[in-house]
Amino acid sequence: MISYLLKIYNSRYFWWHLAMADIRAKYRRSYLGILWSIIQPLAMTCLLSFVMAHIFKIEMKTYAPYIFSGMIFWEFFCMCATCGCMSITNAAGYILQFRHPMVIYPLRITITAFINMVFGMVGLFVWCIIVFPGNFGFCWLSIIPALIIFLAIGWMYSILTGFFGIRFHDLAPLLALVMQALWFASPIYFPVETFKIPELRPLLIYNPIYHLLELIRTPLLSGTWPAAVNWGWGSGTFLIFFIFAFLTTRKLEKSTIYYL
Repeated sequence: MISYLLKIYNSRYFWWHLAMADIRAKYRRSYLGILWSIIQPLAMTCLLSFVMAHIFKIEMKTYAPYIFSGMIFWEFFCMCATCGCMSITNAAGYILQFRHPMVIYPLRITITAFINMVFGMVGLFVWCIIVFPGNFGFCWLSIIPALIIFLAIGWMYSILTGFFGIRFHDLAPLLALVMQALWFASPIYFPVETFKIPELRPLLIYNPIYHLLELIRTPLLSGTWPAAVNWGWGSGTFLIFFIFAFLTTRKLEKSTIYYL
């Protein structure tokens, strides 16, 4: 594993260049460019918060940042899932010419999605400082390791979808359905209180998406450090994804070239 990680590190200029090329291509000839990573979730936030705040009788000032944080998080993982399915397929030209570790191509997708998420987080930081100035404090430092966990889980997720997506072309639309189901079964824009009734409480307690979101929402929206249970679920989720990604890479990487 150490030698394999060294190969990934040694090819860092290559996969970093690919990720930056994706960012430039995505926003080429765009006047606002990377600012769309803030504008797009912000526009959806304004729409959802206006509607949902009236349904759940919640003040928009409090509810809008809650939705905004969920939208930024969700777009990151959706991009890792859907684009990850094609990450290895789209890199066929490179794979057939160079013997780099194949996991750098899912990493390329993950970095692109992560950069978009970080820019969206900047908008969220500014919003929270303006709306909740009292929440600003040392607890915001916990966001740094939380983002590292997000990046690591997103990479492992993209590796899995990349290796299986090249073998099963139905995986992308199937994942779209799964992600849509998780959207409604998680507190992305539904208030947490909605899931506290006995029938829905397991969707909150045993849902890693909720605990990962709390790593961001707790310091920003409450001004406190995330709970140990949230860190435990975040670390445990990464460990599970890492084990599956490691075993998948070890078993399927050498034979993947026959599917290109």
